Amino acid sequence: MELLKSMSVGLIIAIVSIAGSTESRSQPTSIGAAQTSSTPLPTTNVPQSVSIASVAQLLQALADVGVFIYVVVFAKDLRESIKGRHLDGMKYVREIISTPEAAELRRWVRQDLGSENRPLSSDAIEKVRRIGRDFDHIGLLCRKGLLPADIIATTYNRNITSMWSGLNQTIMELRINEGDDDYFAEFEWLDNLAIQNEAAHQALVRQARMPKW
Repeated sequence: MELLKSMSVGLIIAIVSIAGSTESRSQPTSIGAAQTSSTPLPTTNVPQSVSIASVAQLLQALADVGVFIYVVVFAKDLRESIKGRHLDGMKYVREIISTPEAAELRRWVRQDLGSENRPLSSDAIEKVRRIGRDFDHIGLLCRKGLLPADIIATTYNRNITSMWSGLNQTIMELRINEGDDDYFAEFEWLDNLAIQNEAAHQALVRQARMPKW
């Protein structure tokens, strides 16, 4: 990477140097000499113009190479930056979802929430809020492009969809009770994305299994 950057800088310096030397050679020797001389210029100007054209082509070629090297370096830096951001994002989500408390709350949703008396107790409501806040936070970061949405929705598909399915009734009740139709809307958005990604994945699996005639 550093070698490519050095080559790019070197080419730019070479272009500037050649352009400067060409311009200095093309200047007349003096204004007085040009004014006092009435003798026509010799025909050697034609080869000189050809030489200048060749130098111009060389400059253009060097410039094209310099631009190409810059684009390659920029693209590689961009890919590495995106890859690093994605890895950091996945670690961040894993830290939220994989804590013992989060795992216990998900277990409670899958095994115990269905048997809870309605309306839910304040303790049960608080558990729902804690789970919802985590997934709502992840959904917001994904939707804003701060986390790799498709990767997270695919990797944590079952956690996302099972939690929304289990909490959907309670969340709808909270929206009514609190007068907020957007309560945990980012969580709902994340669930929809996970469902879409899973459907697309299953379609690819079915297509791969189809016999090829």
